[in-house]
Amino acid sequence: MDDLISVIIPCFNVEKYINRCLESVLRQTYQRLEIILVDDGSTDCTGSICGRYSKENEKIKVIHKENGGASSARNLGMMHATGKYIGFVDSDDWISDDFYSYLYELMITYNADIAECGYRLMDTCKSTIVCSEEINILNNSELMDNFFRIRKEKSNYAVWKCLYKRKIVENIKFENGYINEDVLFSYFALLNVNCAVISNLPKYNYFVNGQGITRGALKKQDLSLYYVWDKIVEHTKEYNKKYYKKAALNRERATFTLLSKYVIYGINDYNIFTDRWVEEERGQLREAYGELMKSGYLDIKRKCALTLLCLSPQMLHIILAKVRKIVI
Repeated sequence: MDDLISVIIPCFNVEKYINRCLESVLRQTYQRLEIILVDDGSTDCTGSICGRYSKENEKIKVIHKENGGASSARNLGMMHATGKYIGFVDSDDWISDDFYSYLYELMITYNADIAECGYRLMDTCKSTIVCSEEINILNNSELMDNFFRIRKEKSNYAVWKCLYKRKIVENIKFENGYINEDVLFSYFALLNVNCAVISNLPKYNYFVNGQGITRGALKKQDLSLYYVWDKIVEHTKEYNKKYYKKAALNRERATFTLLSKYVIYGINDYNIFTDRWVEEERGQLREAYGELMKSGYLDIKRKCALTLLCLSPQMLHIILAKVRKIVI
């Protein structure tokens, strides 16, 4: 285990969680780590906590910058990374003690360009998940099929559960100013991969604190999901035609995702998300209804939700009225 791994951690106002994150990284059984903390203009004590850790441990480098979002922080971290391998950790999450030794050993064993493990959704530090190890080795074609869910796999585009060979990602940047940036980054990274090794063992702990950007009322920033998939559709249409139709269908699923968020959490900006906008998006869903229903992208609950979203306002009102009577 002589190869250097650069671990990039973007940090913004995480004074409540950053200690837990950094302690888990420092406990790694894989010792050759370069830990790059990018303080993204924090207004709480995050910056000073990062500075204290860097003074106490020579593995840690701290970069302070003006706030620009997670994408800009990750990009800056990659510019300063010197390791042969690159990994990402979110600053409110934490990792198992053998996270990087496990991923590194997988990459060496299978001569892979990328290694990926499972993860736990956590709201505390406790976990009871136990499973038997399952490992899949994928070539580039199989990996792209997996990305577009050709065989009806679940979507999972997060970069934090992966370890990359530096050469795979060094010329790729996260899109500044957008959320869902992992999707686009992963797509272009996977184009460069000859072999990937994927394990189901949950070595990463993803903290669900109820305050994340994926929760809450629908807002302008959420429209970046359209931008991300539009970029992928555009690229497949010109350079990766085999996946063009699947990319376009994933773009339609993005419409379902945003409308579902609108139904569950409401709307943040009525100047953008007008009634006309909602009806136009529902019209797009109606056109893609048949393909989405048979795509395998949606479980039974989401299929029911899709059907409700595609109903006319009048029919939806009648059904909801009947449901209320039954409940009452």
